[in-house]
Amino acid sequence: MKVLSFDTSHPRRTVLNLTWEKENASLLLDISSSQQDKLLASIDHLLTTIGASIDKLDDIVVGIGPGSFTGLRIGLSLAKGFAWAKSIPLHAVSSLEALALSFPWECLPEATVVATTDARMKKLYACIYQAKKKILPETDISPEELIQMLSSYGGPFWFVGDNPYLSLFREKLSHTTLSSQNLWIQPEVLRDHGLSTPALSHDEILALEPLYLRKSEAENKKNSTTPSDEAR
Repeated sequence: MKVLSFDTSHPRRTVLNLTWEKENASLLLDISSSQQDKLLASIDHLLTTIGASIDKLDDIVVGIGPGSFTGLRIGLSLAKGFAWAKSIPLHAVSSLEALALSFPWECLPEATVVATTDARMKKLYACIYQAKKKILPETDISPEELIQMLSSYGGPFWFVGDNPYLSLFREKLSHTTLSSQNLWIQPEVLRDHGLSTPALSHDEILALEPLYLRKSEAENKKNSTTPSDEAR
């Protein structure tokens, strides 16, 4: 098995894994979305360290979000470029799915896991898994809406990922147990989840886009510009 896996959905946590036969190397990079050019240098570093080559990869796995708009565009462009130029099978997976599946399910197989990341603009990107099955697909949701939804499930709940509103969740869901883990996507989970999904066809690779659940702030600003604004 020779697999390169990476996820650039988080604005400060880029996950990178290279599995090369019996060798396995991972990096968690603390780089901002605007510095994702360091991703290519980090991939080259892993390849050189293990003595591997892009040309000989069996598969590539990439996280497609939701998350940082800039990071996702850069990471996905790199994955598509490698896959297309070298004819390497490409597997695309939801970053929130990979995050939820990074929970230690072997310890709590019946848990209700809420995977979240900060979507800014007072919202969260979230999905919910129960007993390792997705019961809420990826969504762009306010903390209040998610709290109302969770109230119908009863709990207890395990939160993974980023959630700047945890104190609000603890206050509003005080009738049940709420635990949080400072956990992000585990590199081997990203790899294994990706390999469990079919590789994309050439046409699917060309059409592949990040999992955007809403427009970027730049697009919103552009759309809100009035003709009079543009004339100035």
